[in-house]
Amino acid sequence: MADLLDRGARPDAVVCFNDALALGALHELIRRGVHAPDGIAVIGFVNVEETQFSQTTLSSIDPGRSQIARTVVQMLCERMGMADGFDSAVPPREILVDFELVARASTVGVPAFRR
Repeated sequence: MADLLDRGARPDAVVCFNDALALGALHELIRRGVHAPDGIAVIGFVNVEETQFSQTTLSSIDPGRSQIARTVVQMLCERMGMADGFDSAVPPREILVDFELVARASTVGVPAFRR
């Protein structure tokens, strides 16, 4: 975030790879007197518990970790329960997992379009 701002960039928003990076971006913005979401909106990914307790609470994408874990365990149990043991010939499956946008102070109130 510091490098981006040092180069003179002023994006409307920053989408971070994970919540740890997003919290770091928020920290740097606050250090420079730029407050999310009015100056730059910030969002992370994973929705770790710490996002609720930062000075500016962090919006995050919750990828449905509980559902992913349950699905993985179920699929492993299915494979382990096969009569012949682990069957590598079982065709791959596509599993879609729900996600949730958890909107908090770092993005709430951002105008839909800025000029």
